[in-house]
Amino acid sequence: MKKKILAVFGTLCVTTMAAIWCVGSSLPVSHSASVSRIIVAEQQKVFAVISDFEAYPNWLGGTKSAVKTTDGATTRYTLIDSGGPVTYKVIELRAPTTLKTLIISKDLPYGGSWLITVESQPVEGDRNVSRVSIQEEEGKIYNPVLRFFAFYGFGYTTSMKSFLADLSVELEKTGISGRR
Repeated sequence: MKKKILAVFGTLCVTTMAAIWCVGSSLPVSHSASVSRIIVAEQQKVFAVISDFEAYPNWLGGTKSAVKTTDGATTRYTLIDSGGPVTYKVIELRAPTTLKTLIISKDLPYGGSWLITVESQPVEGDRNVSRVSIQEEEGKIYNPVLRFFAFYGFGYTTSMKSFLADLSVELEKTGISGRR
C-alpha cells in the first residue's frame, strides 16, 4: 500500500513538473513590465539614494553587500544577496532624473535592464513628492520553470515593487520625508 501511494505521489510530482516545464517553455523568454510609485521626498534626495549603490545593503531588502567599480566612463556594481552576486552596468546616469542599469552577470536564470526615472510632482500641502517609475523593457527569464511561475504566480513586477517599497521606507526612516 505504501509503495502504491509513493508511486502515485511520485508520478504526480513528475507529471506536474513536466507540465510546468512544458508550459514555461511555451512562454516567451522576453517580457516588459513597469511600475511607478509616489514617494514623499524631493526628486534630488530620491535620486541620491537610488544612485548610491554601495548603500543598497542599508535599505534594499535581502542585499547583504554591494561593491561599486569604475573603469574610465563605465560604472559597475555588484549586489550580493542570498542568491549570490549579481553585477550590473550603469548604462545611463543623469541626475536627478534617470538611471538605467543592465545585468551583466553571466549564467543567471534571468537578465535585462531597468530604467528608473524620478519626476518631481506638484507639492502636496507641506510635502515634496516624486514619482519614481521603473521600466523593464528588455527583461528575460531563461529558465522555463521560473518563466511559468513569473507568468502565472508572482508576476514580472515583484522585484520592482519591492525596490520602490524599500526605497520609500528608507526615505521616511532617514528623515528625508519631503517636508518643507
